[in-house]
Amino acid sequence: MTEKKREEWCIELGIALKTTRTNAELTLEEASKRAKISRQYLYFIEKGERPKVSFDVMIRISNVYGISLDYLSQFVRFTS
Repeated sequence: MTEKKREEWCIELGIALKTTRTNAELTLEEASKRAKISRQYLYFIEKGERPKVSFDVMIRISNVYGISLDYLSQFVRFTS
């Protein structure tokens, strides 16, 4: 995967997460506390600056936001 492609999907994931969070009327602080991650870490994910996010963190975020992992999977790119 090229660096440009990685940046594109990180940004797409970040936009989707931020949109979902704001639609749920959650602040960054509230969402990060509920997901048990730092506010800064969630901020970087939403900005597309975290190319690797663990499955465990994605599960916690999806639970807090009330979205399925199926929805999030459209933004995940697997590499070999």
